[in-house]
Amino acid sequence: MEEKSSNETTDLPSLDASGLAEFIRFDCCPRYFKLRFEGDEESCHKWPEAFKPLSPLLYGAGKKIEEKKAQELKAKAADYRDLSDFNPRTDDWESAWKKTLQTIMELLECSLSAKTETAYKPVLIYQAPMKGHIGVWDIKGIADLIGIWPIKNGKVKVRIFEIKSSWKEQTAHRIQVAIYVLLLTKGLGDFSSNVDFEGCVINKESDLDKLDAESLPSFRLEPLIQDVQRLLSGNGELYRIHQIALSEVAYQLSWRCDNCGFNECCVVRAIEKESIALLNLTRGEQKALKCHGILRLEDLASLKVVPNSDDQRPYNFKEIPALDPQKVRLLSADPVIGAKLDKLIQEPNSCYSEYDPTVHM
Repeated sequence: MEEKSSNETTDLPSLDASGLAEFIRFDCCPRYFKLRFEGDEESCHKWPEAFKPLSPLLYGAGKKIEEKKAQELKAKAADYRDLSDFNPRTDDWESAWKKTLQTIMELLECSLSAKTETAYKPVLIYQAPMKGHIGVWDIKGIADLIGIWPIKNGKVKVRIFEIKSSWKEQTAHRIQVAIYVLLLTKGLGDFSSNVDFEGCVINKESDLDKLDAESLPSFRLEPLIQDVQRLLSGNGELYRIHQIALSEVAYQLSWRCDNCGFNECCVVRAIEKESIALLNLTRGEQKALKCHGILRLEDLASLKVVPNSDDQRPYNFKEIPALDPQKVRLLSADPVIGAKLDKLIQEPNSCYSEYDPTVHM
């Protein structure tokens, strides 16, 4: 596939690994990506809840678990380096990454020159800032923990850990690790040929009794690295979303949105536009309706006669007369939306009664 030229990518925002992990966690929601990385037009409005950082309570709980797990591993390591002082929030990212890379290189060289009888214990690096370019995007982030084991079978083992407060390992966590592996591989250049990279996610249930590489949890990096490279390429999904205006991106309002910091903004905008997104339709279902000119609740409700609100009997929705027979016939034959169309047409009336009390069914 042909990559974009530098002129086409100069206006791209800088991404962060944790933000991309959240994008994955929220089912690759295009609106989340726009608001997280390109949301200036919305963030300037007054939102009581949206566009706020993670709540101090949640952040504190996550940080506490992260520090606890790191301390458990520290006691078993050959050495422990805390790079929290390389803080890109007080320093700049370029400087912090340069210091991190220098520290990692020194430790790798020591591991390569270690004697074979050296105890097979890793050196741990805590809170390592990273920065680089993947595909067409600038990206940065702070790896929770990096383990460097002494040379074995001609290579040094480097495992990048993400420490999470969740009970189970998630794809989003693995994606974050894969991003850090790509950044470190590129930063090391030719020296990376001496390194065997691995990935690991530590959660509440992870067994940390032993610090042997074989005892700690791990996962296959290759598929995740390929996914990240596709996602961040000039032909990837993120670049496609970037080219669409915020007001035009499709999004689904569902249970996943409950934990999203932008939930308030999305719901309010959907209500203002009387968008069919309020019906919990998938982006594919919304696209099918949009192809037939149906963007608002009113467009959908006007396809059929509204049943008498005094008649509370369950309806056979297929028998309700159509106000636009041709469009209803076309939509009924659509493979994406056809099976649920008749019941779906009646749902906007419930939305109107909930969000606009002046509307009577």
